[in-house]
Amino acid sequence: MKTDEQLQSVVQAEIQVHIGGASPTDAEIADAVATLLEWSAELNAKSIHTRVENGRVTLEGSVARHSDAQAAVRLASTIRGVASVANRILVDEAASAEAVATQDAWTPLDEEC
Repeated sequence: MKTDEQLQSVVQAEIQVHIGGASPTDAEIADAVATLLEWSAELNAKSIHTRVENGRVTLEGSVARHSDAQAAVRLASTIRGVASVANRILVDEAASAEAVATQDAWTPLDEEC
């Protein structure tokens, strides 16, 4: 599995190949941010949507943890051509609490395994 740093390098290299040194378009930035978030091992970004206007990225949607929203902003800001990142991601506390409850409720069936 690639680390986020390795993935970022791959995405940045892909941008360079497609645009050849010119400033990336908003569509290219949006694609790069979406790809980086989608493939990041650091967060579950399935419900994060990206809009880009004049290099300004807006992240919208919802996540279960504050750390996921923070990671998404941090990763998006690393893409070449991004001027700023607006965080409009909502943290779904109910989903987060449900995930914790599910983890706490789990018990192994056979402790000898």
